[in-house]
Amino acid sequence: MELGEISFPDRCHSRSGIYTLRSIPQKPVPLGNLDVFEDDRTVINWLFFAIPLFVGDSLRLFLFFEENSFLKDDAGDLVLVSSPIHTFHC
Repeated sequence: MELGEISFPDRCHSRSGIYTLRSIPQKPVPLGNLDVFEDDRTVINWLFFAIPLFVGDSLRLFLFFEENSFLKDDAGDLVLVSSPIHTFHC
């Protein structure tokens, strides 16, 4: 899945109300790449992203991470098994 294909919720709630995400032209900004687990068969990796949201004269950040789960084949190469998106505030 490419970043341009990520499907976001239609609306997010904030302290100042509800704003839509589908109308935001910005692409996600990569923030970090972290291997959270690895053993001889499995690797779990988190890729963190932010999208800047301008609500009135305030800047808000929509934060999410992609959790990539891989299995290692006999040669040690990684095979992607799943790649769900997790949000922090929606």
